[in-house]
Amino acid sequence: MIIKQPKNFYPGLIFSLVGLGFVVLSPRYSIGTAAKMGPGYFPLVMGGLQFLLGVILAGKGLFAEQPRTTGEGLSFRVKPLALVLFSLVLFGLLLKPLGLIGATFVLVMFSSLASEEFRFWQAFGNSLVILTIILVIFVYFLELPLPVRPDW
Repeated sequence: MIIKQPKNFYPGLIFSLVGLGFVVLSPRYSIGTAAKMGPGYFPLVMGGLQFLLGVILAGKGLFAEQPRTTGEGLSFRVKPLALVLFSLVLFGLLLKPLGLIGATFVLVMFSSLASEEFRFWQAFGNSLVILTIILVIFVYFLELPLPVRPDW
């Protein structure tokens, strides 16, 4: 058997094995139904979807032809990676003093700086949209005890 795209085959194999592990181990807990889910329901469904994704990805690695590229190989840029990681650390540090609103704004703005196509007003708009989604899901629906406003 010839693996035509190893970059797709091996991750697909790992995805499918991990997903299969969740599918096999989840019946140790009660599964329940879609209307009344047990503790094993979510791992079973997510493991099944991950297994399916892994099989598709591994199949693509086996049967799809290698794309022809004329450009350079994979390049590694430090600045975007450092900015995104720094913004995540900063979010964790600023969550208590600035609250969810301020920390999310800082997170989105700093991580947006990692892009070469950074536009302030687009990043500002993105931060408002993301903040609205976070507030609705985590504060309103899930009622998580997160500090929303600054602690001043």
